[in-house]
Amino acid sequence: MKPWLCLRIAFVAASALAARDMVSPEALAESDVTWVVPPIVAAMMLPFVTVGMYVAVRVSSSGRGPRWDANPFTSFIDFFHMGAWACLSAGVASVIVWLTSSPDARPVAVTYLVFGAAAVVGTRVGTAFGERAVAGRPDNG
Repeated sequence: MKPWLCLRIAFVAASALAARDMVSPEALAESDVTWVVPPIVAAMMLPFVTVGMYVAVRVSSSGRGPRWDANPFTSFIDFFHMGAWACLSAGVASVIVWLTSSPDARPVAVTYLVFGAAAVVGTRVGTAFGERAVAGRPDNG
């Protein structure tokens, strides 16, 4: 297996394991998250990430999207891709914790899930549009 792929998988798995602490009773006591927050997070994250990834692909020298086996520390695109999947895994894990043991964690868990989903969807959509724009460049024939 490739070392960068192993690193990315380990980082995403560690993020999922950290979700247990993010929705612990101590963390919930300090948070003020209500049901208003998830739609605001989605409304802000999705366009921001989509435009950011579109611009990153357009200005990158390779003109390609993220790859799981690439070094995430040499490209903003690959680093953000890894971070987006880590956020999504933490969101899924926090929802699992909420469903199995901590009913008070609902708004926080859903906020993490929405944040991660918006990051992954924005990464994919921005990358797709950026790659299409790069493919249409006259110097890319």
